[in-house]
Amino acid sequence: QGLMISRRDLSLTLEPETIPMICKEVTQEANKHAKLVFIASHLLSSMKLHPTPTRAEVSDIANAVIDGADAVVMSEGISKGSHLNRALEVCSNTVRSIEKGDVKINWSKPPMAIQNEFEAVTYHAYKTAERLNAKAIVCLTKGGNTALQVASYRPPIPIVALTFSSDTKRFLKMVRGVFPILLEEVPKL
Repeated sequence: QGLMISRRDLSLTLEPETIPMICKEVTQEANKHAKLVFIASHLLSSMKLHPTPTRAEVSDIANAVIDGADAVVMSEGISKGSHLNRALEVCSNTVRSIEKGDVKINWSKPPMAIQNEFEAVTYHAYKTAERLNAKAIVCLTKGGNTALQVASYRPPIPIVALTFSSDTKRFLKMVRGVFPILLEEVPKL
């Protein structure tokens, strides 16, 4: 379903200067295949002791969002410090600012090559919603793949994922831009 990139683990086996580009390449490749990407390791770790993060820490979060990560995982140490709420606020504000487009981004995701019928249907559902200025994209999904594939195109509107599986609903709650709803009965299609 996805992967977590631990920059700490990478730093134990690779040269430090290679890690940012490896994170970008792995994130891009995962996005191409509609897989979740979590970026982890010491994000905002200085806030365990200090009320203000370093510029580098905020840049790490912003770059993860710009690169297409679905989530960032803050440092474990923050939960043991006295600045947890402020750290959550900084992280949330940084992510929102990037996603709203308050910051000019000099990189854009290249269009994905459509390789099968499933990708063609989901891509054109996204493009049709864009062309019609739709308020949302609604999809019926059993295991979450349809919603995940549509989300991989990063549409600027919400994706409402209707599912009959509580496991699928729980999984889709982690996907950026997807709002899962659990159906009480299977529709007759």
